[in-house]
Amino acid sequence: TQKCLIAECWCPTSDLDKIQLALKRGTEESGSTVPSILNRMDTDEMPPTYHRVNKFTRGFQNIVDSYGIATYREVNPAPYTIITFPFLFAVMFGDTGHGVIMLAAGLFFVLKEKALEAKRINDEIFQTFFGGRYVILLMGCFSIYTGLIYNDFYSKSVNIFGSSWRNPYTEIQLDGLEEDVKLILPPEYAFQDDGPYPFGVDPVWNLAENKLNFLNSMKMKSSIILGICQMTFGVVLSLMNYRYFKSTVDILTMFIPQMLFLGCIFIYLCLQVIMKWLFFSTKAEYIFGRYYPGSHCAPSLLIGLINMFMMKSREAGFVSKVPVNGSEPVPGDEFQQCYLTQWYPGQSFFEGLFVLVAICCIPFMLFAKPYLLHKEHRLRRLNGGANL
Repeated sequence: TQKCLIAECWCPTSDLDKIQLALKRGTEESGSTVPSILNRMDTDEMPPTYHRVNKFTRGFQNIVDSYGIATYREVNPAPYTIITFPFLFAVMFGDTGHGVIMLAAGLFFVLKEKALEAKRINDEIFQTFFGGRYVILLMGCFSIYTGLIYNDFYSKSVNIFGSSWRNPYTEIQLDGLEEDVKLILPPEYAFQDDGPYPFGVDPVWNLAENKLNFLNSMKMKSSIILGICQMTFGVVLSLMNYRYFKSTVDILTMFIPQMLFLGCIFIYLCLQVIMKWLFFSTKAEYIFGRYYPGSHCAPSLLIGLINMFMMKSREAGFVSKVPVNGSEPVPGDEFQQCYLTQWYPGQSFFEGLFVLVAICCIPFMLFAKPYLLHKEHRLRRLNGGANL
């Protein structure tokens, strides 16, 4: 109106006192004789989502909001991304030398933030890096850590503790061999009793011909486990939302089939990876009551996953592995393939059951909730028509 301004807006309940104080200060500074009045209004509208952030959490909140803003009163995943986002980046990045560069850049932006803010640089690229300075800082820290685990410093290995591998061949075996014989690690007869390397990857892998096969397999399996853990954690967070809003339909048609699908396929695969790491070594030993010649006869996860989806029956036993050039292993020996064809009794039955459960969960997740909501909507319309 011509005499006053009436404004309606949303504000956090915890900030009402601050707003009232700001209105009082504005009235005093303007010299007005009419005080500003703050009234709380009742409404049935859904309030907008507001996340209180500071200079440290703002960058992570912006990352989450770029994918989608949580509904009012839903769990805010941004606090969890403070750890998961930089760490999953470092799992892919994984180089100590490059991590040091990122850490230095993040430290520069953090330590000089007041001076850089005072300059008011309007360059869009600079503002992107400056706004995510704490994200870059943590990504650098985690990259240094994963780089030490991978033993990568500008793609070079660093020999800190000395190699735990010892040459298993005698001088007689090595005498007379051609110079282009490649070092293949680790043969089952070269297992060392010194135990694993103290931290990270043994630097002798840098000399091995099968270095990429080993490291790529290790990194791939680690990434799968970390990725499935994050997916499972996200599904658990959705359960917290469903319980808070008392949405039984979402629990029955979304959470339960999602967990069944994850468990029957991906969590089952992750358990196989962990079991393979824990129980199978280069030594010949008895595992689960069976004799295993060594890690070369450990079950193949890729072949096992393919057989699982093809529902191929597997019998207990091995595909034998014997030296092609003789019984005594020497450098340059070629070996036939050997792998375990069955992990445990009844594996084909259980894996077939897992696949069937996972397949049944897919249409249930896609169509169950829309059907129930459509049915509920029709009942409401019918009840409304009866009342009229």
